[in-house]
Amino acid sequence: LGLSNTRAFMRALGGDVAAASSTTKGASWTEITLGFVATITTATADDVAESAVTASRQGAPRRAPNAVSLRVLVVDDSPLTRRLFGGLLKSLGHSAVFAKDGQDALRLADQGLVVDVVTMDLQMPRRDGFSTLTELRRRQAAGTFVRVPVIAC
Repeated sequence: LGLSNTRAFMRALGGDVAAASSTTKGASWTEITLGFVATITTATADDVAESAVTASRQGAPRRAPNAVSLRVLVVDDSPLTRRLFGGLLKSLGHSAVFAKDGQDALRLADQGLVVDVVTMDLQMPRRDGFSTLTELRRRQAAGTFVRVPVIAC
């Protein structure tokens, strides 16, 4: 599921991602194309995440001059996915807040977290995305959490 989420996100930004798996070596990224930053081939997952973070620190974000900077809650149990999303969002001039699962996301909501959009993995330990989204919508209907777009996959 992490690759599926990452690929959908990368394609939405004009890039792509591919991976290969070997029974003796495990999985590795074979090609990562960050449409707005760089292309990396035959890299480890850590190399890719570090490149995304490094790229986000270099130069000005590539976005329209009058674009709004968003605060995004990224809910995903994969540390790599969180790092990639964080690096990509930062490179576009946005900020990210991270939760490793639905339980952490709800704890942040209880603490008064305010965000503009939520991205959420649907299959996570402790509390999955389906039940978390249901609870967030319940809270929104009750007026205890502001209604925001949620991108779940």
